[in-house]
Amino acid sequence: MNVAITTAYTITEAREMLALWKDCEKALASGYDVLYLGLSSGISGTVNAARLAADEVRDRYPLRRIVCIDTLCASVGEGFLVREAARRQAGGMSLDELAAWVE
Repeated sequence: MNVAITTAYTITEAREMLALWKDCEKALASGYDVLYLGLSSGISGTVNAARLAADEVRDRYPLRRIVCIDTLCASVGEGFLVREAARRQAGGMSLDELAAWVE
């Protein structure tokens, strides 16, 4: 199972989602699945924008998986969550295991 950790983004504006999904499409085209951990929907609309973008991209990569999660975190808390998820992915956790652990 391939899960890409290609680039770390901190996005606070929905217009930057285009740049994010260009990188995600590169990962999908290279055979990787994508786990998107979004800033709390209570303070940002980016996780909802990511879900919409994922729905559009998903049709072009039917063999790949895209999972978008609202972390309900912000600031340092989200940073720790993402760092630990990356550590666990490097340790062999699958996409499903990571998603379940984050949620």
